[in-house]
Amino acid sequence: MVDFLLKQDRSGKLLFAPLQGETAAQLLDSKHIKNLNTVAVWVNGKVYTHSDGILAIVPFLPFYWQPLLIGKLIPRPWRDFLYNYISRKRYQWFGKKTTCRMPQPHEKARFLD
Repeated sequence: MVDFLLKQDRSGKLLFAPLQGETAAQLLDSKHIKNLNTVAVWVNGKVYTHSDGILAIVPFLPFYWQPLLIGKLIPRPWRDFLYNYISRKRYQWFGKKTTCRMPQPHEKARFLD
């Protein structure tokens, strides 16, 4: 997900922090930090997870991703069902890396502690 977002967010507005890091500890409560099975997105002091987290990211992406915002019209339980299904299948579909990718020098400023 981070690799995808780094490529799509050419303006550099999105920043990333590990859930086990200091930034996450300051911004998120423990229930978000302990749930490593979802994305946690912090925007203007509010935390979004699961499908709401994905929809919170879309406005920062290029125009061709904006139609995904129609997903806000779908009831959250249905969106989260789809989100959880994709989450369970992602390694089967996209593979799993054995190591985390290290940020390139030009990306380092986008990664918080």
